[in-house]
Amino acid sequence: MARVLMLGIDPDEVDFTDPSLPPGLNADMIRAGIAQSLKRLEESGHDAAQMYVSSDLAVLTALADRLVSDPVDVVTIGGGVTRPPENTGLFETLLNIVGRVSPTPRIALVMGPEHAPEAVNRVLR
Repeated sequence: MARVLMLGIDPDEVDFTDPSLPPGLNADMIRAGIAQSLKRLEESGHDAAQMYVSSDLAVLTALADRLVSDPVDVVTIGGGVTRPPENTGLFETLLNIVGRVSPTPRIALVMGPEHAPEAVNRVLR
């Protein structure tokens, strides 16, 4: 089916006091959601992988290199990137990297990692 790359903030680097994030959310919940989504995507026949992102130039370069060497059909971008206002610059950077270096994958925005399978199916329709 589709090759999927899930992008998100390392759960150990998330500020869980940020009011834009759901109350009670923690790093273990994010990791469990990622594992669940990867499993569900693979069970649906997709080839799925996950990568933590940040505004660090080395990480952004690694993402660009990965998309060039291993193109994907869908990129999901997690709520830890899209929700907190302080990550707007990172969100824009990710969109521009994906748009510039990758052969036009679909972009799926997810509020939490557990929503990735539905988001992938939504953008593939």
